[in-house]
Amino acid sequence: MNAAISQICRVKNDSEINCLVLNFDDEVNSPQLDHVDEANKNLLELYKILGKEKIQERKLEISSEGQKIRGRRATELFPDEESLGDCTDVVVDISAMPRSTYFPLINQLIKLCHKRNLHVVVAENFWSDAQIRAEELDENADYMFTFSGEMQLVVSNELPVVWFPVFGEGKEDQLRIIYKTIQNNLADQTIEICPILPFPAKNPRRVDDIIAEYHQLLIEFGIEPRNIIYADEQNPFDVYRQIREASILYDEAFGPLGGCRKVVSALSSKLLSLGALISAHEGSMAVAYVESHGYIVRSDNTYGEVADELHEIWLVGEPYE
Repeated sequence: MNAAISQICRVKNDSEINCLVLNFDDEVNSPQLDHVDEANKNLLELYKILGKEKIQERKLEISSEGQKIRGRRATELFPDEESLGDCTDVVVDISAMPRSTYFPLINQLIKLCHKRNLHVVVAENFWSDAQIRAEELDENADYMFTFSGEMQLVVSNELPVVWFPVFGEGKEDQLRIIYKTIQNNLADQTIEICPILPFPAKNPRRVDDIIAEYHQLLIEFGIEPRNIIYADEQNPFDVYRQIREASILYDEAFGPLGGCRKVVSALSSKLLSLGALISAHEGSMAVAYVESHGYIVRSDNTYGEVADELHEIWLVGEPYE
Protein backbone atom coordinates (compact mmCIF):
# COMPACT_ATOMS: atom_id res chain seq x y z
CA MET A 1 0.00 0.00 0.00
CA ASN A 2 2.75 2.47 0.90
CA ALA A 3 5.27 1.86 -1.88
CA ALA A 4 4.02 4.80 -3.96
CA ILE A 5 3.85 7.39 -1.19
CA SER A 6 7.33 6.35 -0.03
CA GLN A 7 8.67 6.96 -3.54
CA ILE A 8 6.89 10.31 -3.82
CA CYS A 9 8.37 11.47 -0.50
CA ARG A 10 11.87 10.71 -1.80
CA VAL A 11 11.51 13.23 -4.61
CA LYS A 12 9.04 15.71 -3.13
CA ASN A 13 9.07 17.72 0.10
CA ASP A 14 6.43 16.09 2.32
CA SER A 15 5.21 19.54 3.38
CA GLU A 16 3.76 19.85 -0.14
CA ILE A 17 1.88 16.54 0.06
CA ASN A 18 -1.67 16.02 1.33
CA CYS A 19 -3.09 12.50 1.57
CA LEU A 20 -6.70 11.32 1.52
CA VAL A 21 -7.26 7.77 2.80
CA LEU A 22 -10.46 5.94 1.85
CA ASN A 23 -11.79 3.74 4.63
CA PHE A 24 -14.23 1.11 3.40
CA ASP A 25 -17.18 0.53 5.70
CA ASP A 26 -17.45 -3.24 5.28
CA GLU A 27 -20.39 -5.27 6.49
CA VAL A 28 -20.01 -6.81 9.94
CA ASN A 29 -19.77 -10.40 8.67
CA SER A 30 -17.74 -9.65 5.56
CA PRO A 31 -14.78 -12.00 4.87
CA GLN A 32 -12.91 -8.79 4.07
CA LEU A 33 -12.62 -8.13 7.82
CA ASP A 34 -10.20 -11.06 8.06
CA HIS A 35 -7.56 -8.67 6.70
CA VAL A 36 -8.30 -5.74 9.04
CA ASP A 37 -5.03 -6.25 10.97
CA GLU A 38 -2.97 -5.93 7.78
CA ALA A 39 -4.92 -2.81 6.82
CA ASN A 40 -4.31 -1.20 10.22
CA LYS A 41 -0.62 -2.05 9.98
CA ASN A 42 -0.41 -0.32 6.60
CA LEU A 43 -2.17 2.74 8.00
CA LEU A 44 0.25 3.02 10.94
CA GLU A 45 3.15 2.78 8.50
CA LEU A 46 1.61 5.59 6.45
CA TYR A 47 1.42 7.78 9.57
CA LYS A 48 5.16 7.27 10.08
CA ILE A 49 5.99 8.09 6.47
CA LEU A 50 3.90 11.23 6.05
CA GLY A 51 2.81 12.33 9.51
CA LYS A 52 -0.73 11.99 10.82
CA GLU A 53 -1.43 15.71 10.42
CA LYS A 54 -1.05 15.40 6.63
CA ILE A 55 -3.63 12.63 6.33
CA GLN A 56 -7.41 12.88 6.05
CA GLU A 57 -9.59 9.78 6.35
CA ARG A 58 -12.97 9.40 4.67
CA LYS A 59 -15.30 6.47 5.22
CA LEU A 60 -17.10 5.06 2.18
CA GLU A 61 -20.40 3.31 2.78
CA ILE A 62 -20.73 -0.14 1.25
CA SER A 63 -24.47 -0.10 0.55
CA SER A 64 -27.69 1.78 1.00
CA GLU A 65 -30.99 -0.08 0.92
CA GLY A 66 -29.25 -2.94 -0.86
CA GLN A 67 -27.67 -0.80 -3.58
CA LYS A 68 -23.91 -0.65 -3.87
CA ILE A 69 -22.90 2.99 -3.70
CA ARG A 70 -19.15 3.02 -3.04
CA GLY A 71 -18.42 4.30 -6.54
CA ARG A 72 -20.99 7.07 -6.20
CA ARG A 73 -19.65 8.07 -2.78
CA ALA A 74 -16.09 8.14 -4.16
CA THR A 75 -17.09 10.61 -6.91
CA GLU A 76 -18.86 12.78 -4.33
CA LEU A 77 -15.50 13.38 -2.64
CA PHE A 78 -14.61 15.58 -5.63
CA PRO A 79 -17.84 17.11 -6.97
CA ASP A 80 -16.13 19.94 -8.84
CA GLU A 81 -12.74 21.35 -9.80
CA GLU A 82 -12.62 23.59 -6.72
CA SER A 83 -12.73 20.52 -4.46
CA LEU A 84 -9.19 19.65 -5.64
CA GLY A 85 -7.84 22.82 -4.02
CA ASP A 86 -4.65 24.41 -5.34
CA CYS A 87 -2.73 21.19 -6.01
CA THR A 88 -0.85 20.80 -9.28
CA ASP A 89 -0.78 16.99 -9.30
CA VAL A 90 -3.38 14.43 -8.26
CA VAL A 91 -2.13 10.89 -7.60
CA VAL A 92 -4.52 7.95 -7.15
CA ASP A 93 -3.03 4.79 -5.65
CA ILE A 94 -5.24 1.87 -6.68
CA SER A 95 -3.03 -0.89 -5.26
CA ALA A 96 -5.59 -1.78 -2.57
CA MET A 97 -8.72 -0.27 -4.10
CA PRO A 98 -11.60 -2.28 -5.66
CA ARG A 99 -12.52 -1.63 -9.29
CA SER A 100 -16.06 -0.60 -8.37
CA THR A 101 -14.48 2.34 -6.50
CA TYR A 102 -11.52 3.43 -8.61
CA PHE A 103 -13.30 3.22 -11.99
CA PRO A 104 -15.88 5.92 -11.11
CA LEU A 105 -13.33 7.90 -9.08
CA ILE A 106 -10.76 8.10 -11.87
CA ASN A 107 -13.47 8.77 -14.43
CA GLN A 108 -14.57 11.77 -12.35
CA LEU A 109 -11.02 13.05 -11.87
CA ILE A 110 -10.28 12.85 -15.62
CA LYS A 111 -13.17 15.25 -16.16
CA LEU A 112 -11.97 17.64 -13.44
CA CYS A 113 -8.20 17.76 -14.03
CA HIS A 114 -8.23 20.27 -16.87
CA LYS A 115 -5.32 22.30 -15.49
CA ARG A 116 -3.69 19.60 -13.37
CA ASN A 117 -1.70 16.43 -13.82
CA LEU A 118 -3.52 13.20 -13.00
CA HIS A 119 -1.42 10.15 -12.18
CA VAL A 120 -2.46 6.62 -11.28
CA VAL A 121 -0.01 4.43 -9.38
CA VAL A 122 -0.21 0.74 -8.58
CA ALA A 123 2.04 -1.87 -6.98
CA GLU A 124 1.54 -4.68 -9.51
CA ASN A 125 2.20 -8.36 -8.89
CA PHE A 126 0.77 -10.70 -11.50
CA TRP A 127 1.14 -13.79 -9.32
CA SER A 128 -0.40 -12.26 -6.19
CA ASP A 129 -3.34 -11.00 -8.24
CA ALA A 130 -3.88 -14.49 -9.61
CA GLN A 131 -4.17 -15.87 -6.06
CA ILE A 132 -6.99 -13.51 -5.04
CA ARG A 133 -10.43 -15.09 -5.29
CA ALA A 134 -13.72 -13.24 -4.85
CA GLU A 135 -16.27 -14.69 -2.44
CA GLU A 136 -20.04 -14.36 -2.05
CA LEU A 137 -20.73 -13.04 -5.54
CA ASP A 138 -23.98 -11.25 -6.34
CA GLU A 139 -26.38 -13.32 -8.46
CA ASN A 140 -26.57 -10.66 -11.15
CA ALA A 141 -24.01 -8.37 -12.73
CA ASP A 142 -24.40 -4.61 -12.76
CA TYR A 143 -23.02 -1.63 -14.65
CA MET A 144 -20.61 0.61 -12.77
CA PHE A 145 -21.66 4.06 -11.71
CA THR A 146 -21.00 6.53 -14.57
CA PHE A 147 -20.32 3.56 -16.89
CA SER A 148 -23.73 2.27 -17.98
CA GLY A 149 -23.35 3.33 -21.62
CA GLU A 150 -26.51 2.45 -23.54
CA MET A 151 -27.05 -0.87 -21.77
CA GLN A 152 -29.81 0.35 -19.47
CA LEU A 153 -31.75 2.20 -22.17
CA VAL A 154 -34.78 0.21 -23.29
CA VAL A 155 -34.79 2.04 -26.60
CA SER A 156 -31.37 0.52 -27.40
CA ASN A 157 -32.30 -3.12 -26.77
CA GLU A 158 -32.56 -3.80 -30.50
CA LEU A 159 -28.89 -2.94 -31.06
CA PRO A 160 -26.30 -5.75 -31.05
CA VAL A 161 -23.71 -5.90 -28.27
CA VAL A 162 -19.93 -6.24 -28.51
CA TRP A 163 -18.38 -7.41 -25.24
CA PHE A 164 -14.69 -6.94 -24.40
CA PRO A 165 -13.92 -9.04 -21.28
CA VAL A 166 -10.34 -8.74 -19.99
CA PHE A 167 -9.55 -12.29 -18.89
CA GLY A 168 -7.77 -13.12 -15.64
CA GLU A 169 -7.35 -16.29 -13.64
CA GLY A 170 -10.21 -17.74 -11.59
CA LYS A 171 -13.00 -15.55 -12.98
CA GLU A 172 -15.29 -18.12 -14.66
CA ASP A 173 -18.21 -17.48 -12.29
CA GLN A 174 -18.04 -13.73 -12.91
CA LEU A 175 -17.84 -14.23 -16.68
CA ARG A 176 -20.95 -16.44 -16.67
CA ILE A 177 -22.91 -13.98 -14.52
CA ILE A 178 -21.97 -11.02 -16.73
CA TYR A 179 -22.80 -12.98 -19.88
CA LYS A 180 -26.27 -13.76 -18.51
CA THR A 181 -26.84 -10.11 -17.58
CA ILE A 182 -25.87 -8.88 -21.04
CA GLN A 183 -28.17 -11.45 -22.61
CA ASN A 184 -31.04 -9.99 -20.59
CA ASN A 185 -30.39 -6.65 -22.30
CA LEU A 186 -30.79 -8.14 -25.76
CA ALA A 187 -33.85 -8.68 -27.91
CA ASP A 188 -32.92 -11.41 -30.41
CA GLN A 189 -29.30 -10.63 -31.16
CA THR A 190 -26.32 -12.67 -30.10
CA ILE A 191 -23.33 -11.23 -28.27
CA GLU A 192 -20.13 -10.61 -30.20
CA ILE A 193 -17.37 -11.45 -27.70
CA CYS A 194 -13.76 -10.28 -28.01
CA PRO A 195 -11.70 -11.56 -25.05
CA ILE A 196 -8.54 -9.62 -24.16
CA LEU A 197 -5.70 -11.90 -23.09
CA PRO A 198 -2.36 -10.85 -21.51
CA PHE A 199 0.47 -11.26 -24.02
CA PRO A 200 3.31 -10.48 -23.79
CA ALA A 201 3.40 -11.21 -20.05
CA LYS A 202 5.90 -11.65 -17.22
CA ASN A 203 5.03 -15.34 -17.26
CA PRO A 204 5.36 -16.35 -20.95
CA ARG A 205 2.95 -19.25 -20.39
CA ARG A 206 0.26 -17.17 -18.73
CA VAL A 207 -1.84 -16.74 -21.86
CA ASP A 208 -1.67 -20.50 -22.55
CA ASP A 209 -2.72 -21.25 -18.98
CA ILE A 210 -5.69 -18.89 -19.24
CA ILE A 211 -6.83 -20.39 -22.54
CA ALA A 212 -6.58 -23.88 -21.02
CA GLU A 213 -8.53 -22.76 -17.94
CA TYR A 214 -11.37 -21.29 -20.01
CA HIS A 215 -11.31 -23.77 -22.89
CA GLN A 216 -14.83 -25.06 -22.25
CA LEU A 217 -16.18 -21.57 -21.60
CA LEU A 218 -14.77 -20.27 -24.89
CA ILE A 219 -16.59 -23.08 -26.69
CA GLU A 220 -19.87 -22.49 -24.83
CA PHE A 221 -19.78 -18.76 -25.56
CA GLY A 222 -19.07 -19.45 -29.23
CA ILE A 223 -15.94 -17.30 -29.28
CA GLU A 224 -14.10 -17.41 -32.58
CA PRO A 225 -10.28 -17.55 -32.47
CA ARG A 226 -10.06 -14.50 -34.73
CA ASN A 227 -11.94 -12.47 -32.07
CA ILE A 228 -9.27 -13.01 -29.41
CA ILE A 229 -7.25 -9.86 -28.71
CA TYR A 230 -3.76 -9.89 -27.18
CA ALA A 231 -2.49 -6.94 -25.15
CA ASP A 232 0.69 -6.24 -23.19
CA GLU A 233 0.18 -7.26 -19.56
CA GLN A 234 2.11 -4.23 -18.26
CA ASN A 235 0.94 -1.55 -20.68
CA PRO A 236 -2.59 -0.22 -20.12
CA PHE A 237 -2.26 1.99 -23.20
CA ASP A 238 -1.81 -1.12 -25.34
CA VAL A 239 -5.06 -2.52 -23.90
CA TYR A 240 -6.73 0.80 -24.66
CA ARG A 241 -5.36 0.85 -28.22
CA GLN A 242 -6.48 -2.70 -28.96
CA ILE A 243 -10.01 -2.14 -27.65
CA ARG A 244 -10.25 1.23 -29.37
CA GLU A 245 -9.20 -0.16 -32.76
CA ALA A 246 -11.60 -3.10 -32.49
CA SER A 247 -14.39 -0.73 -31.41
CA ILE A 248 -13.89 1.43 -34.51
CA LEU A 249 -14.08 -1.65 -36.76
CA TYR A 250 -17.34 -2.78 -35.15
CA ASP A 251 -18.80 0.72 -35.49
CA GLU A 252 -18.09 0.56 -39.20
CA ALA A 253 -19.48 -2.97 -39.54
CA PHE A 254 -22.70 -2.31 -37.61
CA GLY A 255 -23.16 1.25 -38.89
CA PRO A 256 -25.67 0.29 -41.62
CA LEU A 257 -27.75 -1.51 -38.93
CA GLY A 258 -27.90 1.51 -36.66
CA GLY A 259 -24.72 0.87 -34.68
CA CYS A 260 -23.93 -1.31 -31.69
CA ARG A 261 -23.52 -1.16 -27.93
CA LYS A 262 -20.14 -1.89 -26.36
CA VAL A 263 -19.40 -3.38 -22.96
CA VAL A 264 -16.06 -3.80 -21.18
CA SER A 265 -15.39 -6.09 -18.21
CA ALA A 266 -12.12 -5.85 -16.27
CA LEU A 267 -11.43 -9.25 -14.70
CA SER A 268 -7.66 -9.20 -14.60
CA SER A 269 -4.76 -7.24 -13.08
CA LYS A 270 -4.90 -3.54 -12.20
CA LEU A 271 -2.77 -2.44 -15.17
CA LEU A 272 -4.94 -4.32 -17.67
CA SER A 273 -8.02 -2.96 -15.90
CA LEU A 274 -6.74 0.60 -16.32
CA GLY A 275 -6.59 0.05 -20.06
CA ALA A 276 -10.23 -1.04 -19.97
CA LEU A 277 -11.11 2.05 -17.92
CA ILE A 278 -9.48 4.43 -20.41
CA SER A 279 -11.31 2.70 -23.27
CA ALA A 280 -14.65 2.94 -21.49
CA HIS A 281 -14.11 6.62 -20.64
CA GLU A 282 -13.16 7.69 -24.15
CA GLY A 283 -15.61 5.41 -25.97
CA SER A 284 -18.60 5.91 -23.63
CA MET A 285 -18.73 2.15 -23.11
CA ALA A 286 -20.58 0.32 -20.38
CA VAL A 287 -18.52 -1.48 -17.72
CA ALA A 288 -20.16 -4.68 -16.48
CA TYR A 289 -18.97 -6.23 -13.23
CA VAL A 290 -20.05 -8.57 -10.45
CA GLU A 291 -19.98 -7.28 -6.89
CA SER A 292 -18.38 -9.56 -4.32
CA HIS A 293 -18.62 -9.39 -0.54
CA GLY A 294 -15.09 -10.45 0.29
CA TYR A 295 -11.87 -12.03 -0.95
CA ILE A 296 -9.62 -14.89 -0.01
CA VAL A 297 -5.94 -15.13 -0.87
CA ARG A 298 -4.70 -18.56 -1.85
CA SER A 299 -1.21 -19.77 -0.96
CA ASP A 300 0.70 -20.98 -3.99
CA ASN A 301 4.49 -20.77 -4.28
CA THR A 302 4.76 -22.08 -7.83
CA TYR A 303 6.87 -19.06 -8.79
CA GLY A 304 8.45 -18.52 -5.38
CA GLU A 305 8.59 -14.95 -4.11
CA VAL A 306 7.46 -12.54 -6.84
CA ALA A 307 8.20 -8.93 -5.90
CA ASP A 308 5.72 -6.09 -6.41
CA GLU A 309 6.53 -3.66 -9.21
CA LEU A 310 5.52 -0.03 -8.84
CA HIS A 311 3.96 1.51 -11.97
CA GLU A 312 2.90 5.07 -12.68
CA ILE A 313 0.44 6.00 -15.44
CA TRP A 314 0.15 9.68 -16.36
CA LEU A 315 -3.43 10.07 -17.60
CA VAL A 316 -4.03 13.81 -17.85
CA GLY A 317 -1.82 16.89 -17.92
CA GLU A 318 1.36 18.29 -19.41
CA PRO A 319 2.26 15.40 -21.79
CA TYR A 320 -1.07 15.83 -23.59
CA GLU A 321 -1.00 19.60 -24.01
